[in-house]
Amino acid sequence: MSFRKRNVVLSGTGPASGESSPRRPPGLLADNPPSPRPGAVPGRSPLPVRPAGRIGFPGAAQNVAAAPQRKAFRKPVRQPLMEGPVLTAEEEARLAPEKERLRAVMDKEALNVRRSLVAARTQTLGPGARPSALDGRPITSTGTQSVDQLLAGYGGLALGHSLLVEEQGTTDFASVMIRAYAAEGLVQGHHVHVLGVGPGWRTELPAIATASSSSKSRKAEEAANDKMKIAWRYEALAPRPTANTQRGPAQGTPGSPIATFCHSFDLTKRLLPADIKGTLNAFPLPNPLLPSPQPESEHSPLRKFLASVSASLESTPPSTVHRVILPSFLSPTLYAMDGWTFPFVLALIMGLRSLLREHNRRLTLMISLSTTLYERHNEYVRQLEDLCDNIMELVPLPPGPPSAVAKNAGPSSGSSTSSSSRDKSPADKMQGWCKVHKLQIYSEYGGAGGSTQGASLRENLCFSVSGSKGLVVEPYSLPPIEDDNSQEKKAPATTKDKKDGMEF
Repeated sequence: MSFRKRNVVLSGTGPASGESSPRRPPGLLADNPPSPRPGAVPGRSPLPVRPAGRIGFPGAAQNVAAAPQRKAFRKPVRQPLMEGPVLTAEEEARLAPEKERLRAVMDKEALNVRRSLVAARTQTLGPGARPSALDGRPITSTGTQSVDQLLAGYGGLALGHSLLVEEQGTTDFASVMIRAYAAEGLVQGHHVHVLGVGPGWRTELPAIATASSSSKSRKAEEAANDKMKIAWRYEALAPRPTANTQRGPAQGTPGSPIATFCHSFDLTKRLLPADIKGTLNAFPLPNPLLPSPQPESEHSPLRKFLASVSASLESTPPSTVHRVILPSFLSPTLYAMDGWTFPFVLALIMGLRSLLREHNRRLTLMISLSTTLYERHNEYVRQLEDLCDNIMELVPLPPGPPSAVAKNAGPSSGSSTSSSSRDKSPADKMQGWCKVHKLQIYSEYGGAGGSTQGASLRENLCFSVSGSKGLVVEPYSLPPIEDDNSQEKKAPATTKDKKDGMEF
């Protein structure tokens, strides 16, 4: 409805003549009514129209006139600055040495502050740590060379970050990574803090692989690579160089020997005391069969463990690297669940995360968790994953029939059976799948889809465990298809076969 129609009062529905309309007070209509419009019905008064510029409610004019005027803004008056005392020439000459002394002290303090800032930026890294080739972040090895290559291209676990290893089923492949991580720390001279085990856990760590075993495995890999022929056109190409896990960039002076960044471990042997340079701080938990003391907030061993890690960080030099390990986290065989609640468990992880961010050049964390006991869609497990920087999941394969290579090999194959069993593809050697759900720094920045840093998030990875090389993660690939009739084609034809072939 238009503005004109809203303010029109029809005479047929209005009050009787001589009476004022209840909707419109008297005195608001124009003194001179407008002339009748052409075509209007005689005897009927024209429609009253409110003139423009008039207010349509009583007392509005008085209210407008009585509105208070806004006060003008008054600028604040600035007080004049106090002038210092005027010194004479004799007083200035007497205070000049004191001014020079104070200026020298201030310059020295500023120089010390600048030096401390530069030293904090270029802080020397301890043994077993080095700058990443990607962006210079300090990193350390997980003890498994293939896992180091999966962590967003940094070449290792970045200091101040954590790694969560999840595993399905009743197997214990995650313990291979946990023990290699602890053994690498002890060999490098780090402080290793383990929750839920005793001091005897040191005797379960794998030993450093000798040069003979590593050379044998390297020769076997080279022989396997030479025998793997995809197409004839690739035979002329040079073999792809393999990564050397026993050497790393120099961490000392040019004259010092090159330090080893990632060691190879032999699972069939145990770590010798002579190779241990670090300290193992074991923190055993109470017997899970006995009830835990109450109240939990005062007697929780998780709080004591967190306090011990914090005290160790404060009491050691700034260049010392610490490793925190939570093996088989929340397993009923290690953790007393009587009286424990998951909020206290999350409080432990949040406390460790705050220590990781505070000591971002000295501390790393690795956790292993069974997803069979605690599934990933659990609310608390999701919160635990949000607090971790790297997440890997191991999915072991169920026991099945033997490989097709050994199955197709007959008893008359002889030496071909042994050679085919030695040269196996990743599909034949795999013991399970490896899924990467989250990567350090890369996932925090959103993770660009086509970036090479997130290649491990998109690839199909499989893992295998061997006694000489430990756990190996590699891309999944099918073996090349071999022609079954190749032996028949290569066999020389006899005279009888030739004669039979000539007859039609």
